[in-house]
Amino acid sequence: VYYNSEFIDFLSESRIEISKKGPTYAGKLQMKTKNNILFQIVVAHLSSGEDSKKSISRESECTSIINSIYHDGMKYGPTIILMDSNSSKLYETKDETLGDGVLEQFKECDYYDILDDAIGLECYKMRHGAGEQPTKFGQFMLDRIDKIMVPNYLLEYSNVWDITNDIGF
Repeated sequence: VYYNSEFIDFLSESRIEISKKGPTYAGKLQMKTKNNILFQIVVAHLSSGEDSKKSISRESECTSIINSIYHDGMKYGPTIILMDSNSSKLYETKDETLGDGVLEQFKECDYYDILDDAIGLECYKMRHGAGEQPTKFGQFMLDRIDKIMVPNYLLEYSNVWDITNDIGF
């Protein structure tokens, strides 16, 4: 996470165990603006895969993140979630229909993906021939699996991008 230290102070960090397979963690950063507004950032990279089994894994990972956020309450102010969700409207949900299971789960908790309706932010790439996912080598991808989620109450801003001016991003 990059931020402007003229506007924001880093306070502390912690981890959220999101999967016992590995184990896998999400990061949680507690921050404060120079005018003393507390907020928290969660960064995560969820399990990849487009089928319903992988969607079930991602749902479990999201539940761990959500539980951690609600456990903190407003102790650290609003929580902004930045993630490679590995989920999109083109992937299967746990009930084997197409839909973004991760987005739906966070919407139920009053979160909004500020990129959800944005046009032109899809990722277009060809998978390279290295790495740990040989079944994906050489495949083309046009998708938007990255998310920037904020609590719905932050949508009071006339333009959600104005949030960046207030917290120094």
